[in-house]
Amino acid sequence: MTATVAFDKLDAATRVTITQEMFAADPSEATLVVGGTYSVADILRAMLLPSSNVAAQALASFYGEGNFLAEMNARVAAWWMGNTYFGDPSGISAANQSTANDF
Repeated sequence: MTATVAFDKLDAATRVTITQEMFAADPSEATLVVGGTYSVADILRAMLLPSSNVAAQALASFYGEGNFLAEMNARVAAWWMGNTYFGDPSGISAANQSTANDF
């Protein structure tokens, strides 16, 4: 869901600088570096291929995390996924909920 919102809401060429706060999602992250500047397209690749939680957080933080989560949760409602809720963009929080019936 994070990828679909980022793909629709962010320009792939836009550059994003990674901050220390983004590493709260995964302090052991080795794909991205604090202070590194990457295109949204490169961050999406990092999020999807090596499954980087920091990349997911970076995309949401850049857009505005509250707004990004609202977009994610609005999208699940539009897709009739009534038992799904996103509490963070990486999917690692216990606040994230879903059922097999929603998929």
